[in-house]
Amino acid sequence: MGVFSLEALKDSVDNIRGNIIYFSVFITIMSVVIVYAITKKLCSPVKKLIQDIKSDKGINILEAGDEMAILRKAFESISNELEKNKMNIIQNYLNSLLKGRFMYQTDNFAHIDFPYEYFICVAMSIDKYDEFTKKYEVKRQYYLKMIIISIAEQVFGPNCKCTGVNMDNEEMALILNLEEALTDEGLNQIRECFYKIQKETAKIFDYTISIGMGRCYKDIFEISTSYMEATQALKLKLIYGYESVILWNEDLEKHKYYFPATTEKYLLNQVKTGNINAVE
Repeated sequence: MGVFSLEALKDSVDNIRGNIIYFSVFITIMSVVIVYAITKKLCSPVKKLIQDIKSDKGINILEAGDEMAILRKAFESISNELEKNKMNIIQNYLNSLLKGRFMYQTDNFAHIDFPYEYFICVAMSIDKYDEFTKKYEVKRQYYLKMIIISIAEQVFGPNCKCTGVNMDNEEMALILNLEEALTDEGLNQIRECFYKIQKETAKIFDYTISIGMGRCYKDIFEISTSYMEATQALKLKLIYGYESVILWNEDLEKHKYYFPATTEKYLLNQVKTGNINAVE
């Protein structure tokens, strides 16, 4: 029987155990390095995307503590910007449609649907507009106008499809899309809606609004005609007074009077300065 040294056997076992530990540590370190490299490679396009958005697209992204937070804020900013652009497209399209600059079938890039055949246009303006513009900054003015448009759309909602737009000048416009031709009953309902809009608007600021309405047409290409009538009717608030509701009709067409340019300019200046006696 041979005799083996237990000390040698013990050293051999210790060496094997040490090698296993070193190998395990090496594998762990390599795994961490590989995972880090893969993660960095995957995140690089995201970081580049974010940087491109920040530098090229002009979208403000707030500082965040981690990449997921930055990514979330980036997409929130993109979403907000897209929504803002969508609103601008819709507003610009409606503005052009009311002025007769676009054909609905060929230029409806805003994808606005008018499901019914009949159309009525409405023009609204805030009374004492010069005073209003001095009291509120531009952003606040726009905000208040959009609230008025939103109120109008909600009031008309149960009766017809109502689409509002803030025009380039001081006016706000509504396009009423009706299922059938306007009847006396329908006209009374529209009047009631106007009064309700004025009542609800009075809750948000101290100014009244005047309203002009064009005639009803069975053709989308006549939207600009109805709107022109609505704006002409609205101008007659100089005669009917503030918070008036004026519907365009044939009688107004017969009795309208065109002042000479110098007289018209004088009258408008007196109205703006509040000198009613001079107008009379």
